[in-house]
Amino acid sequence: MNNSKIISIFNITGIQGLSLCNTLLNSKKYIIKGFTKDIDSIQSKTLIKKGVEIVQLNFKNAKLELLNKHLHNSHAVFLDTDYFSLGNNEVEFGVNVVDACIASNISHLIYSTLPCSNLITKGVLTLNSFDNKYKIEQYIKSKIDQIKYISFIYIPFGYQNLMQYFPPLKINIKNFQYDNHKNFNFSNCLNPSTKSEKYDYFDFSSMNTSIFNIFNTANELSFNGFNNYKKINFTNTKIKYNTNIKDNEEFFSIPLPLNVNNSIYLCDNDEIGTLIFEIIEKPNEYNNKSIFLYGSIMNGHEISISLSKKFNKNIKHFYIPTEIFQQFFNSNTEISNIFNFINLFNIQIKENIKNSETISLFNFKPSTFDDYLKKDNIEIKSINLN
Repeated sequence: MNNSKIISIFNITGIQGLSLCNTLLNSKKYIIKGFTKDIDSIQSKTLIKKGVEIVQLNFKNAKLELLNKHLHNSHAVFLDTDYFSLGNNEVEFGVNVVDACIASNISHLIYSTLPCSNLITKGVLTLNSFDNKYKIEQYIKSKIDQIKYISFIYIPFGYQNLMQYFPPLKINIKNFQYDNHKNFNFSNCLNPSTKSEKYDYFDFSSMNTSIFNIFNTANELSFNGFNNYKKINFTNTKIKYNTNIKDNEEFFSIPLPLNVNNSIYLCDNDEIGTLIFEIIEKPNEYNNKSIFLYGSIMNGHEISISLSKKFNKNIKHFYIPTEIFQQFFNSNTEISNIFNFINLFNIQIKENIKNSETISLFNFKPSTFDDYLKKDNIEIKSINLN
């Protein structure tokens, strides 16, 4: 290890940084230096015990001179910026890290980016969590002649995040009202293939406790702007579904704000590190390339089928309209607008991915959602299937 190269990881305790760190630790080929805002966190202390150098850094006020000092002698840098913790400082921070990489003569910069929502939607939606990353990506590309190798990765929603934030919830059949009450008249069917003309109205008042508790106990959601949750009064908030559910039938629902006709890209978070490691190992192959990692493209119905097979339970997908989903986050609309982006511009997103420079060069086959569900170590903390 004395002659090993240093890999510096920003946001090392985040999903992507931690995945890369674990892959590097398993390889035993590199010295790892990680930057985090909280050196006293459990994850930071665990990594320190494993021999990782952890540096506490105020990302919102990380000046160029300080970054130059910390990146000195690093071979490669993995940068993952986070709008939800950095807010309006995200672009400035990203630009400073890029400039520090140039000043420190870093050989390889790998940046985790996202497509520009403003361009894709032609100005209808602007997602700062997407577009800030795009701005940093464009800045990096403007410096292409000053860094030997640059690579970009696109990481979608993780299987682990899906299971943590949108786990199946047991539904009591009494919450279905067989009447003509219509506060919302959505035609989104639970199962697009069903031919039944029987409609049930799901009363979202039953979601008061269950969904609230999931978001309230998810540590990753305790970031800037989303740490003050409120319980919503869903009285008379009923949405029309074509459920094809029998009376007294026990079932579970996935409370996902994904329209039934749309699909979402998914990946295994544990494989993010595998991809970045390969990029580090093969800089020539991945130089000036954008790599999109995904193992599955699924709609809510397909997700529910996979979960039903895994747990041998009757699990359905219930589309929660984003205007209801939004109420959990007070005035901050970023998360709900991400689902608006997916729901309203699903076709355009897929076309953007297909027409972009995104390619699949990596020499491993990403796991599908069904592959992921076969793992023995899946953590399903919030699911109540008994």
